[in-house]
Amino acid sequence: MKTGLGILLSLGLVVTAPHLTVIASPLLVQTDLRQEADRLLQEAFELFQSGTLEGYQGALGKWQQALKLYQQLDGKLEDLLQK
Repeated sequence: MKTGLGILLSLGLVVTAPHLTVIASPLLVQTDLRQEADRLLQEAFELFQSGTLEGYQGALGKWQQALKLYQQLDGKLEDLLQK
């Protein structure tokens, strides 16, 4: 059975003492954002292929959400490269 600290460490989180600040790895956050953006993009394609007005409208919403995430990822990558 894992302890709370063990679970945090196994999830790729960094815990520092004495303030017990928990910081997520930037790479882990980027991976999560990328997976979410890719999932939204796939859902958009599936909705678009329905050929209905509702499908097109749903696809547009998903594409807009994915675009925001991809733009966030691009900004995070630029920040990491500048450090």
